[in-house]
Amino acid sequence: MNRGRAIAALVALLGAVAAVAAYRVRRVASDEIGAGYVLGDYLVTGQSFEFPPVPTEVFANLRRSASAQGAINNAVDGRGYITSGWRPPDLNEAIGGVSTSSHLSGLGTDRRPVLGDSIAEARAAVKAFRAQRIDWDQVIAYHPTRGGHVHVGLSTGKGRQQLLFADEFGGYVTLED
Repeated sequence: MNRGRAIAALVALLGAVAAVAAYRVRRVASDEIGAGYVLGDYLVTGQSFEFPPVPTEVFANLRRSASAQGAINNAVDGRGYITSGWRPPDLNEAIGGVSTSSHLSGLGTDRRPVLGDSIAEARAAVKAFRAQRIDWDQVIAYHPTRGGHVHVGLSTGKGRQQLLFADEFGGYVTLED
């Protein structure tokens, strides 16, 4: 093969690889992961960030997270809007997330409360998780000055099952369900 044909073949191959990669990104972002959520719902940051490909184990955890969100949606009679899902390490660091964040593994989700009240929604989440035997670690209702969202952290085994309120002073208070 002469040099010109070799270069043309290489360019064609690179173009094909780029086309497959682009297809995969589009397809993955629109993939149904459960409870009416698609992968793109979990790739949100509120800032400019290009997500890397989702690792297989993270994708499996995102499916679990979506299923848990579905349980909450049924309990509150509405679909929650995901404000933060999976965070790759560099994104987690950039936004000030802790190194042990459940978002890193795809097991953490922040949602805007359908009920408008993060405490009521957090309690509804815990009730739904107990009824459906969903393994969970933490459900945290945030004060409006700290975002007003509900954080749901699932566990890979027996979680701590903490129901907490993140108050306006930067502290955490245990809530009764």
